[in-house]
Amino acid sequence: MDKINILLVDDHQIIRDGIKLMLQDNEFIRIAEEASNVSEALAILERQNNVSLIISDISLPKQDGLDLLKIVKKEYEGLQFLFLSMYIEEHYALQAVEYGADGYLPKDVSVSTLVNAIKTIHEGDIYYDKKISDLIIKAFINKNIRRYGVGESSRSLTKREKEILGLVIDGVSNSIIADKLEISVRTVENHRANILRKVGVKNTAELVRYTLQHDVLN
Repeated sequence: MDKINILLVDDHQIIRDGIKLMLQDNEFIRIAEEASNVSEALAILERQNNVSLIISDISLPKQDGLDLLKIVKKEYEGLQFLFLSMYIEEHYALQAVEYGADGYLPKDVSVSTLVNAIKTIHEGDIYYDKKISDLIIKAFINKNIRRYGVGESSRSLTKREKEILGLVIDGVSNSIIADKLEISVRTVENHRANILRKVGVKNTAELVRYTLQHDVLN
């Protein structure tokens, strides 16, 4: 695995030190840069380009982590973004999905969960803590998410594709989906590729956002 260079954004030095301590023994993960606010984070991104993942709190002085996420996804294509925050409320979860966050974890997660999330996101998938996923699904069911017209491509999803899509939305990995549905991991991957093609999005984060906004599973 390539080295994962991380920009860590949190306004509390003790939190940054704690996260660095948690990750220091992992040979694939490196805290390359630190920032205490959005302005510092953007200045770092402007002067160098070796950062592949941002880990940020939502609560930051002046501009918050959601502001940083919006700017990053607009101006830095391919730069991945993971929220690590004490805020696990529906409002923040839905905005994180809408703005394209690749992951969202509460700050009380274990070291192994944080490492797993970083590696999963680095490999091109998304990683939302179950508490966060449950909030998103609940809001979806209660129709608290903005709706747009549904394209014919998403209407053409098969029953099995919708079944797999529902599991993807819930944050289930390919291997667990394969075990649950008693099919091969390769078959799951093929289904996911077909879903992306039919819906017309490039990655899982966009797929999750599209599905929630367009009520595809109803």
